[in-house]
Amino acid sequence: MSIQYIGSEYGGWPIDLDLITPRSTVISGGIGTDASFDKSLIKLKQCNVIGIDPTKKSHDYIEQENINGLTLIKAALTGERKTKDIKIYKQKNPNHVSESILSSNKNCSSEHYLSNTVGITEILSLYPDISILKLDIEGAEYEVIDSLPKTTIPQLCIEFHHFCTGFSESDTKNALHKLSELG
Repeated sequence: MSIQYIGSEYGGWPIDLDLITPRSTVISGGIGTDASFDKSLIKLKQCNVIGIDPTKKSHDYIEQENINGLTLIKAALTGERKTKDIKIYKQKNPNHVSESILSSNKNCSSEHYLSNTVGITEILSLYPDISILKLDIEGAEYEVIDSLPKTTIPQLCIEFHHFCTGFSESDTKNALHKLSELG
């Protein structure tokens, strides 16, 4: 086991590098304006990173960075692909990037725009060799976890947002229990 903190203080995660096979796929849900985790994995393990983010600030940042090995899907990651666009609620603070599909997110205003979606089951079928699933998706992680099938993904990095959404610590404990049941 080789646990290391990868990425910046803000955008990094502790992971086991031994569980990442070279040239495997990393699903990075919610990149924002800090791709230090993704860039480090590309450099260290030559991973194929699939970034999923619906926010324009993130799109502009990733396009400006021009990161070899990162493919951006401009959509909101959800449990199942929605047949119509969903609302993305804008961040209250113009200096921050995080926006949410949840109107209950305390960091977001009622102002919104529409985004297309990509479902987690679709992503799992498109990319069978996933070594890490990272979810920093501002409250949508609960829906994604509810839709996860039994999985063989060796590492999950999840930021839970019960502190700023309508979800509770109990909801987070239930999500962790579900992940345990899925293996």
